[in-house]
Amino acid sequence: HATTNGVATFESGDANALINFRDNSTSDSPSLGAEGNNLKFVTGSSTRMRLDSGGRLMLNMPSPLDTTAGALSISGGTSGGRIAMQGTTANANTNIAEFFSHWGTNKVAGFIARSGTDTTNKDDGELAFFTRASGQSLLERLTIDTSGRVKIGTTTEGHGSADDLTINNSGHGGITIRTGTTSNGAVFFSDGTSGAAEYDGYVQYNHGTDPYMQFGVGGNSRMFIRGGNVGIGTNNSPDSKLKLQDSNDLAIHLLKTGSQDTLIRNTGQTEICAATGG
Repeated sequence: HATTNGVATFESGDANALINFRDNSTSDSPSLGAEGNNLKFVTGSSTRMRLDSGGRLMLNMPSPLDTTAGALSISGGTSGGRIAMQGTTANANTNIAEFFSHWGTNKVAGFIARSGTDTTNKDDGELAFFTRASGQSLLERLTIDTSGRVKIGTTTEGHGSADDLTINNSGHGGITIRTGTTSNGAVFFSDGTSGAAEYDGYVQYNHGTDPYMQFGVGGNSRMFIRGGNVGIGTNNSPDSKLKLQDSNDLAIHLLKTGSQDTLIRNTGQTEICAATGG
């Protein structure tokens, strides 16, 4: 029956008021209708989608994961929830999916999925992430390209021998590693996935009341800098501006090509030798 501001009202005597749809091949009628204050969609005898009175949309679940108005909640069961987006462009490096957030009507942050360069197989792609500063336009801040290279502040990778991560800034630039006041910050160089191969080379800063920097080669610490003192082959507390230590004969070789060079050697006593350089 018709009501004020409505074309028709469908009313049920129980908790659900559904409209069923059927054709001559339908074995299990899909339906849509009301469930309390919610609108629901049913296929295969299961509720697939709900739109509740708070504007929250739920796919394959009875209640929202996020109770914020306008939230989307998706369940894919044991396979997990998924969103698939398709673009059919025939061109390379073209936007095929976008997700952006707006502050009011201003687009302020988001990401774009782009087609790659193989326009024949159409099986490669990249991701670009955008943010916007106050009073500025939206800018691409980070890109993960088809080879998995990460570029921050640039769309151009670095030298081929060191292009996995490229950071660009038109002014000063850098990376900060922040750790606890008594913890260490480090960069490790590895050629394996276990054992000593995971720290074959390293640069490590040790925080604390008497901090120091150490440099490792071949899985062992080779040099320390502490309080302005430098130790090579010593422990982590060199007691002079430059301290060299070795269990074998110790030497410092000063060489200028084509000129006489100087060798300072300690074999139990200090020797200074001069020879013709190469």
